[in-house]
Amino acid sequence: MVEPSALPPARIPLSREHPLLRVVVMKMLQERPRTGYDLLKEFARRTDEEWIPSKGTIYPLLARMEGEGFVRSSPGGARSRRVYRTTAKANQLLAATPLAGGNFIKRNQKVMRVFFSLLQSEEERRIMEQAFRIAELSYDLVGRHRREVMQNLEACIRTLESLQVKRPERSGPAAEEVKA
Repeated sequence: MVEPSALPPARIPLSREHPLLRVVVMKMLQERPRTGYDLLKEFARRTDEEWIPSKGTIYPLLARMEGEGFVRSSPGGARSRRVYRTTAKANQLLAATPLAGGNFIKRNQKVMRVFFSLLQSEEERRIMEQAFRIAELSYDLVGRHRREVMQNLEACIRTLESLQVKRPERSGPAAEEVKA
């Protein structure tokens, strides 16, 4: 087998099945060892319970990753749960995988563009395009202009939050129901 460090970052052998989820799970396990249940709770926490992978996805994924040598498990936790940890192989893979930066954003942006073009109006799609462009530029510039990028992003967020506060009140029957 070719060592991940010997391959260019774009060619690191990640499984075709749930590749981004695999990386996110490894990053969560790199933060600290967790049970499968802990991972599900962490997904719920980090996404405000908007997206949680199913047990039928997470547990088989952990088993495959263990078989591939990316994680190892040991008995522990309540009710005989298995506690998963990353291995040196996973840590090496994560160190060589560009998880941030323009290339990562560009690769995933293409998939997200398809998704948003199918589900959102033209105006909403244009908003998401601009948000992705901001992320792409920010990652590209942050190495050289970290302070300026952060200042501009924080100013943008403050401006958008102020617009959110200034929203006009709704009127009509739906607004009456909300007030009641």
